[in-house]
Amino acid sequence: MDWVKFGQIITGFVILLVDKQAQGQGLDCIPDLTVRRGTELKASRGEQLKINCPVIFCSNPPPTVTWYKIKPDYPYPYPVERTDRIQTWWRDLTENSGIAVLLFTNVSEADAGLYQCRGNFISVPDVDTVVSHRISVTVTASFLSFHVDVARLVLFTVVTLVVLVLLGMRTLKAKGKGPAAGGVSTQGEAVKLQEAAESEAADPDDSNDDCVSVALQ
Repeated sequence: MDWVKFGQIITGFVILLVDKQAQGQGLDCIPDLTVRRGTELKASRGEQLKINCPVIFCSNPPPTVTWYKIKPDYPYPYPVERTDRIQTWWRDLTENSGIAVLLFTNVSEADAGLYQCRGNFISVPDVDTVVSHRISVTVTASFLSFHVDVARLVLFTVVTLVVLVLLGMRTLKAKGKGPAAGGVSTQGEAVKLQEAAESEAADPDDSNDDCVSVALQ
């Protein structure tokens, strides 16, 4: 047996093992996003919602993790963009693991749906992109917001009823100022008719004289 050659093989194997361990990558280390299958998160409207994506990356630097939302009307996962109320960051756990975080500071019903995190392991040979399991997010109306919505509905109903009542009263008032049943349109015309009747009743002789003169002629 060639002990020299055997010793060289053993030495090379030890050097390779030490080198991999120095890089934080053991022989059985596999880069992965360890989101549990069937993860479901629930939150109420207006609350803070945090989604975690645990990552094993084996060697530095850590992977670039991107968040995606799966939309039913969109053929491909839609990237989640950072806004005033949507934040993302990375937190180290150990020298070869960490957590990518997606935070909604004020979650709404529009944020409900399915999410995925994707890691780009550019520093690991033969590994390109790793995709996590889907994370289901459900957002419901909170107890306070539900009562606020009910109060708004009641207020709107009351205001509508008040407006309708005022309009009805105005219509009735306008009809009360219309022409009287006997053909008298105004109070002034009624007074004139009454004065004319009193005048004819006070001078009956004038009308009789006119009738006699006509007969004599």
